Amino acid sequence: MRQVFCWKRRGVVAGLAVGAALGLWAASAGATTYVQSVNRGPFPPMAPADGSYNGTLASMVSDPATLISAMPGVISDVSVTVWMTHLYVGDLTIKLVGPGATTAILLNRPGTSPAIQNADNGSGSGGADANLSNTVPITFDDAAPSTLTSDLVGSGLNSTQTVGVDSPDNYIPVASSSTASTPSLSVFNGLSLPGSSTWTLYVGDSVADTWNAGWTQWSLTVHTQDSTPPASAVPEAATPLTASLAVVAVLFWVTRRRGSLV
Repeated sequence: MRQVFCWKRRGVVAGLAVGAALGLWAASAGATTYVQSVNRGPFPPMAPADGSYNGTLASMVSDPATLISAMPGVISDVSVTVWMTHLYVGDLTIKLVGPGATTAILLNRPGTSPAIQNADNGSGSGGADANLSNTVPITFDDAAPSTLTSDLVGSGLNSTQTVGVDSPDNYIPVASSSTASTPSLSVFNGLSLPGSSTWTLYVGDSVADTWNAGWTQWSLTVHTQDSTPPASAVPEAATPLTASLAVVAVLFWVTRRRGSLV
């Protein structure tokens, strides 16, 4: 869609002539959005060992996913959905590692103190008592409709209740309750994907007193935006001839305008 500067009524014809002659055509202000998704699983349950998480990726179970195609523009949004069965969601840490080892924390021991969350080393106790079920997938997205941050996953629920059944199933991922104003998936925004890219999801368990059946599936969706206008929307430079035609068009309109006022 193009935009042209013009005058009203009798000035419309002259305005169109000037716009065409001087290259006053502009592409619309919007950008083209591209989307690519990948789904991993279902696969046999993968469960992190209870109490094994120590802050390192090596202490977590992981699964990689590959976006096979390059994407124009830069990343504008990333979302992740996880299918997992686990007692006591407050024991869990979930991370997404993308291109260039860029890392986002999706879930960080919800219900624990900011000090425990910020330390991110598996220490400390407590946390939300609610459960996860792989029949109720949980989505992490900066644009989550619930508008709840992931430090609130399981908030207000007890050990007999399930996230996504007794509470929302979508959350804005944050690194901790003290940084809840900064969605963690935003670390990917602005990155380019000139070729295929590997994204790996990691899950860790910090407390050695719970049973879990494991993680069976996950999906990744990446949006990019490209604001480069199509070639047809780029104005051509005005030549002396087209500029002269524009002047003639304006003079013609002015003459007609004066004549109508006499």
